[in-house]
Amino acid sequence: MHFPTLVLAETSDGNGFGNANETGSGEVLQLEPILVTATGFEQLLSDAPASVTVIDRSEIESRPGDSIVDLIGDSVGVSIQQEGKLLGGDITIRGLSEDYVALLVDGKPLGASQSAYYNGWGAGQRTTFLPPNAMIERVEVIRGPMSSLYGTSAMGGVVNVITKKTSDVWTGEVTLGYTLQENSQSSDEKTLQYYLTGPLIAGRLNLSLFGDTTERAEDRYVGGFPEGKLNTHGARLNWIMSDRQDLAFEIGRSDLDYELTSVTSSRTNSYVDTERTYGALTHTFKWDNGAETVSYLSHERVDIDNGALDPAVAALQPAYLSSYDVTILNSKTTVGWQDHKTTFGFDYRYEATSHERARFIGSINTDLTRWQFGVFAEDDWEITPDLTLTAGLRFDENENYGSTVTPRLYAVYRLNDAVTLRGGYSAGFLTPELKQADDNIVEQAARGAAWDIGNTNLQPEETDTFEVGVAYQSAAGWQASVTAFHTKFDNKIDQEVICETPVGTPASCSFNGQTRDFIRQYVNVDKAELQGIEATLDIPLGNFDVRANYTYSDSEYLTGENAGNSFNEVPDHLFNLRLGWAPNERTNVWSSLTYRSEATSQLLDPAVSPARTLVDLGVSYQVTDAARLNATVYNVFDREVLQSVDGTTLDGRRLFVGLTTSF
Repeated sequence: MHFPTLVLAETSDGNGFGNANETGSGEVLQLEPILVTATGFEQLLSDAPASVTVIDRSEIESRPGDSIVDLIGDSVGVSIQQEGKLLGGDITIRGLSEDYVALLVDGKPLGASQSAYYNGWGAGQRTTFLPPNAMIERVEVIRGPMSSLYGTSAMGGVVNVITKKTSDVWTGEVTLGYTLQENSQSSDEKTLQYYLTGPLIAGRLNLSLFGDTTERAEDRYVGGFPEGKLNTHGARLNWIMSDRQDLAFEIGRSDLDYELTSVTSSRTNSYVDTERTYGALTHTFKWDNGAETVSYLSHERVDIDNGALDPAVAALQPAYLSSYDVTILNSKTTVGWQDHKTTFGFDYRYEATSHERARFIGSINTDLTRWQFGVFAEDDWEITPDLTLTAGLRFDENENYGSTVTPRLYAVYRLNDAVTLRGGYSAGFLTPELKQADDNIVEQAARGAAWDIGNTNLQPEETDTFEVGVAYQSAAGWQASVTAFHTKFDNKIDQEVICETPVGTPASCSFNGQTRDFIRQYVNVDKAELQGIEATLDIPLGNFDVRANYTYSDSEYLTGENAGNSFNEVPDHLFNLRLGWAPNERTNVWSSLTYRSEATSQLLDPAVSPARTLVDLGVSYQVTDAARLNATVYNVFDREVLQSVDGTTLDGRRLFVGLTTSF
């Protein structure tokens, strides 16, 4: 299907006009985004065999005070459990947390590094390792399983961050930002981002350099933010070997440091230092028949150091050191023939974690490894100019779990110039984390009151997802879409209490000579289900643009200890409204409203995160061709938002001011 003037899936641009061009006759043409994540090759957004949102460069530029995670959080079907760059963000897609979401950078996955963190600390930390905004070209968000292409981590969806390509002329961008808190008990935040790219040897060798430095002092109230410092720096070298092949080498390092005192956390006077190193070698080859093969070898290592700030305490209680390593070899070929475009390939993954025994008191073995190998194929068949059918199949062999077959079938049909129908079936699977799947691992939980025990008999989760949707676009550019989805789970991974101390009595649950108030173990719940509806609306009105989306989710455990309960921290209702105004070519003004209904967590004791409505207001002004000013007031009405589950209070009203210079 080839309709370059038709936009039929959700797009997000800074002012509502980033995709529109006017012809000499006055006809407005919508220049539709190109994406690669849904099939592994470039295609128009309206042709994608999936539910997709694209966040483009103009949106990123208009909101430099937001992290990429914050921008993703405005998308239909997506919610974020945290905010801000330093604390990362647990990305939830269609009610499924980050464990179910493949987080990619240029198609390469970030590892499941939460396996190395102390229990409860890993949530959201992967997102702090994303490239700086200055380097990002766009973000593609796919809702629903993509395991047939991306394997185990894509059961809930995919977030693919596409970075800018290296340039054959020297260009760059630097952004300075400062966030000023209205509440004197909250700390300000400052940030510096840069991106520089250009040729070392004209036409042969290009270099990109990028970095991000963000700092924030500790808040001065209980439940506030800890002191945090993030330093990310990296380089990419691209060798254009010939017209048919090139070789890219990328290295990067991130340091994320927290310090926590009794003011902000029950983890008094402690620190958590995280160091991530990353390297990848990517080879691209174009064949005589038009096919293209992209292969890469990547390695990621995350080291965590968690200890006491007080020297006297540190002398008695050594720091906990943990690490996570993942090595991935992947090759993918795309070839077009007749009315087909076929993608096939393989990937191999080797993971390892290492922990000091002092961290897992009572554990027998704290160093774990496993490998997984997969082959996949997917075909995009244009049956007629208006009907495309996508069929995919993946086979995985896991060292611990044997073989898994994951199919996918999806159809896109253009009913007429204004209406497109889409729908399909996707299977998904998720292997347990290393520490979840070994009963030799015992980890402290509930702030030291409990044990969490692994389970060697744990099996991968499996899902079957069905979705159907309709999208409409008028000749005037109005866009609307509605999608319904239903997911059935088998062997969903959860925790159950296997020992509990009666209320009012001393701790009596014992494991290897250690007693706690209660003990939980990871288990497979036989059945669970999740269904919902997603709706979007985009109305361009001259210099104004109105965008809105709504998500309804209904989840339930059908069996097990939590039978009848909803999934943890899944709100029933999400609503986003965004207004854009471009009074002239240099100025963009926007305002957004976000509503999130209350959500319940069943972990330990049922706890409710209250409903919240937040309003932001921002303006972007192009001072010169090389300088842009941005200002944003977040949480305009200064609503206090308490994350009841973890006791964290989100920031109140604050002002971000940023200056971006390009050259």
